[in-house]
Amino acid sequence: MHEVPEAVEPVHWGARLVRSPDCCYTEVSGTPCIVRARHGDVQALTPTWAAIWARLDGRPVADALNVDPTSLGPTDARNLVEVLRRLKGKGVVCDADPTSPPRDRHDLETLAPDASTPVDLRGSASRDGARLLIDPAASERVTVALTEGPAGTLVTIRRRLRRRRVTDIEVAAADGGARPERPAERLTVIVRAIEDRSVLLRPGLVDLLAGVAERAHGPGSPRR
Repeated sequence: MHEVPEAVEPVHWGARLVRSPDCCYTEVSGTPCIVRARHGDVQALTPTWAAIWARLDGRPVADALNVDPTSLGPTDARNLVEVLRRLKGKGVVCDADPTSPPRDRHDLETLAPDASTPVDLRGSASRDGARLLIDPAASERVTVALTEGPAGTLVTIRRRLRRRRVTDIEVAAADGGARPERPAERLTVIVRAIEDRSVLLRPGLVDLLAGVAERAHGPGSPRR
């Protein structure tokens, strides 16, 4: 007997949409990005799309966005609904549980991470710990500690009972594809290289990873 797929609520002004629970927001070099922890991917958004996504809290769309559909022209109304459909299609928005209260927006605020957050990555490190290659396809695992510093994310590796600061971070091409030139592309590779992606839901961690992506470079690119 085949399972009947769950019904998908069409997107309309009365639809109750909510940000997907496994999504975390960050910005990479000014680009709004949604990190989907369960899927291990990164979705770059325009500022407008990010603002719409942030307001979806389980109330009817018209209420959540504080718009009167009758006051919009047909083109604006159609475009706005299309944005909502695409956000839902990308998996960063889902239908709200009608029995749950609307979500607060406090979960979008920047929360301070722990003093030093350990993360297990696929990749390799030099013997002195100064150079780090992040590669989702690597068989080796490297444990790094991420800390918020005055110049951005500080990455350290334990070597011979001491913490060694990583000064050169290289990000491999994902799945043998093109070299990750843009910071958002490098963040995608970094997220895929994480061993246990549930750690992405730790407060502030995606912001630290965004800082790593901003500092890193792709294969053959000059150091930053």
